[in-house]
Amino acid sequence: MAVFQIRPEQMEMFSQQREERYIDTLVEYIHTTFPEVAWEKSDEQIRGLVSVILEEAEGFDLTTEYTIGRFLVYRLLIQEELYTDPDWKPILDILGNDYLHEDDKVEQVDTLLFGGPIRPEEMEYE
Repeated sequence: MAVFQIRPEQMEMFSQQREERYIDTLVEYIHTTFPEVAWEKSDEQIRGLVSVILEEAEGFDLTTEYTIGRFLVYRLLIQEELYTDPDWKPILDILGNDYLHEDDKVEQVDTLLFGGPIRPEEMEYE
């Protein structure tokens, strides 16, 4: 029986390909759901924006496609005011709460913004 071994370089390549596909999905989501953002930017600029948002999401310990996708929506709706307008501080407090699981974070933010949680099956980018 032949045993196949995946080298670390191959695993990294698979991971990068998966991340690229996810970024492609988010770029398409922006085109369809936030056309006002897409009209103002080239695809390269949108990909750059998505990369920045992914880094920000990581800083809030958001790691799943669902929670990262929800954070993308928050950032596109609120934009830079999320970080500059004191009215949005409660959202930053929730996202920065190290004691909350990432699903609980987005549930609480969705409740503040939309009156209740938005479930993964309701999201088009999944």
